[in-house]
Amino acid sequence: HQGHIDIVRILLTHGANLEQRDADGDTALHYACFGNQPDCISLLLSKGANINSTNSTGCSSLHIAINKQLLECTKRLLEHQQPPIDVNLQDIYGDTALHDIGLSISSTFPPFTSDSFLANTRVSGDHGGVDLSALTGTHPTILH
Repeated sequence: HQGHIDIVRILLTHGANLEQRDADGDTALHYACFGNQPDCISLLLSKGANINSTNSTGCSSLHIAINKQLLECTKRLLEHQQPPIDVNLQDIYGDTALHDIGLSISSTFPPFTSDSFLANTRVSGDHGGVDLSALTGTHPTILH
């Protein structure tokens, strides 16, 4: 997550496991988001990293990118098409990425709105799209 993309390339060339997890369940893709490394995100996804992998708190890479308010990382994740990102994944609190955007809009993430999220999202999941009615333990729906 420090931006050493050349080292990542070498590791991948020598068969590094893209889905290796740390004690918290984070993968290389999670770390690329933690470290604000959009080029590394693209590289990992191009080599088959699981875009829908979640850690021990149920957070996907998209949850992390949005919570850390990393617009370029969020865009790279949303632009990835195969397999499609599941934006309806819920963390242990029941929050989806859209819930997290709702919390971020009121803070310091002004260029990124739920409208742009919906417009730029190619999604999968039980509802075939963004589930605006998803309930959580802390936020009834994104519409509340």
